[in-house]
Amino acid sequence: EKYGMTTSVTIAKNESQTMIIFWQETSDKNMNFFNWLWTGKVLLYLENGETITLIDRNMKGQNILEDTESSYSSKKYQRFSTYYLTKGECDKLKKNKLTMVSYQTTSSFEEGTKYLELQKNHYTIKHQLFAIGK
Repeated sequence: EKYGMTTSVTIAKNESQTMIIFWQETSDKNMNFFNWLWTGKVLLYLENGETITLIDRNMKGQNILEDTESSYSSKKYQRFSTYYLTKGECDKLKKNKLTMVSYQTTSSFEEGTKYLELQKNHYTIKHQLFAIGK
């Protein structure tokens, strides 16, 4: 949770294609997502030692959400990056836990490869794949 940032991983279906979406969110205004998008390949590390390489297809973006419910104004800054999964990659994700993700961003403050260790909900991706029939 660097910069108070949370990351979530979601599986979705777009017609016949399966997508994996990485959402990151923070309330730290110094985390300027408009300049800090994911770039290049993303690697998924599986518990059995295999790695899945996701190709950057430039499906990414950012949001600023304004919290109007509370008495003070607060904003949440979000960024997302989406990648396609092949049937073979889906099968690997159903059989093995996803343990870590590596990525890079366009930020000069976040130089080099970043690693996200997945410590909770190891089976969420597996269940999401089954739920969408992949």
